[in-house]
Amino acid sequence: MELRDYIENIEPYLSENEGRSVIRCVVEFSKLIAAVMPESGKKGIEVAEKFLNKEANSKDLEKIRIEIWNDIDKNYKNTAQEEALRAIICALFFPIGKNEHFDTLTYAIDFSKNANPKLNDNDFKEIIENEFKA
Repeated sequence: MELRDYIENIEPYLSENEGRSVIRCVVEFSKLIAAVMPESGKKGIEVAEKFLNKEANSKDLEKIRIEIWNDIDKNYKNTAQEEALRAIICALFFPIGKNEHFDTLTYAIDFSKNANPKLNDNDFKEIIENEFKA
């Protein structure tokens, strides 16, 4: 089964836990591209993980999201690093907009693949299956 088809099959579950499982998946996707992830993105991963552990709030997510966008604008336009940063940005929105869980997950996958074209669908499917126990 194609990855997008698989995600469509589990789409009803993506909004569970207020979408935190989607955020957790995106954080794990971002770790797959750590080799090209700039420092601001690594900080974004840390903040997202703190958020998931209830040690940070949505204002913290917004603050690091702005920092990452500024870093893209100043340093990483049209690079693999920009794609990596865009991937982690997908984990820095809460609450995730109604009916945007599927898009959040698939955009993060696309950005991650653009950052590291050697990644394949199974790399992402394994993370999603682990999170959703599907």
